[in-house]
Order: sequence, then structure tokens, then C-alpha cells
Amino acid sequence: PPVRFVDKDALFEAIKYKPHPEQRLYHASQARFKIPVCGRRFGKSTMAARDVEPELFLPKRRYWIVGPTYDLGEKEFRILWDDLIIEAGLGRDKKVKKAYNKKQGDMYIEFPWQTRIEVRSADHPENLVGEALHGVIMSEAAKHRPDTWERYIRAALGDYRGWASFPTTPEGQNWLYQLWRFGKNPDFPDYESWKFPSWSNRVLYPGGRTDPE
Repeated sequence: PPVRFVDKDALFEAIKYKPHPEQRLYHASQARFKIPVCGRRFGKSTMAARDVEPELFLPKRRYWIVGPTYDLGEKEFRILWDDLIIEAGLGRDKKVKKAYNKKQGDMYIEFPWQTRIEVRSADHPENLVGEALHGVIMSEAAKHRPDTWERYIRAALGDYRGWASFPTTPEGQNWLYQLWRFGKNPDFPDYESWKFPSWSNRVLYPGGRTDPE
């Protein structure tokens, strides 16, 4: 199976990230393809972004965050930027190349050890070819067209047996629902799926399912 993390717990402690119990299920999974379908305000963007952070300290890796638009792909990137460039102070290292321009679609971080993560938009499919990837976050996956995954991204993961994460709010029983069902089928061990309601986030909803909000 692909290498999924260096030391997740140590990094999470360093950045003072305390995932709630449902987020921990996601972080603990060793599945190659992870499909968390979440209610709004669950914390899916934070969860997906921080799951990849430990891998960014491995050398010579390439990762994408693919959004249906640059706006939607920016959500996970913002978490990475705040954690690594601002809080961890890597922005002060001149060897770290970076850009954060949502309007121009220029969002990336490249580390001196030749590992890079960047945002790509499915609005520009010509930009979704030619790369071999170690992992990809399909931001708001249910809003993507099926061929974004099937035609462009899936093939890019073949060289390194890369992983994919599909954090999303639900959009009915569309193409992602079929993928989500793989994660509930023991015949497909590479996949794992979850349904995470908004009220699982006890920081925002202390009362859980009975929270008045």
C-alpha cells in the first residue's frame, strides 16, 4: 500500500490540531481511496488538508488539490498555508517557493526537498494532464464531473500507486455515490467511506444531534 503518513499524531500535536472522534476515523484509515460525505461545518476541509500535511515532509512528492473551481479548491489550500507558511514559519524560508493568488489560479507550495502541492481547477481540464501524482484531494468531490476523476485524475495516480481523498457535501445519488458504495463493500478493500453529519463537530455543536443550532 502507499505510504500514507510520516507521524501524523506528532505533527497534529505540533500544530495543536485536536480532531474530533469522526475526524479521527478518517485520519486512522489506511484506505487508498477515502470518501467522507459530510454535512456543512463538519470540518471536512480541515480534516482533508491536515491528513496530507505529514506527507509534505517526504522528499520528491507531488500532490494536487483539485476543485471544480479555484474557489472551491482554495479551501483546503488555505488550511495548509495557515499551518505551514504562517504558523510554522516556513514562509520565512527563502528556499520555500510559494504563491497564493486565487483570482489568477496560482496557489502552490514547493519545499526545498522537491515536494510540491498545488491547486488545480477542473474548469480547465487542459491543466489536469501530464503529471504523475502521489496523492490528490478532490475538493467538493460530488460537484465534480465524473470524467474529471475517471479520465484525468485516476490515471495520474498510476505511476506511484497514489491515493485520493473525496471530501464533500452530498449532491444526491450521482457518480460519487457509486464510488461511495465501493467503500462499504468488503470486495473493494482499497476504498473506505463514511457519512459524517454536521453535528459530529462538537466544537460548533456542543449538544450534538440535539444541539438547538
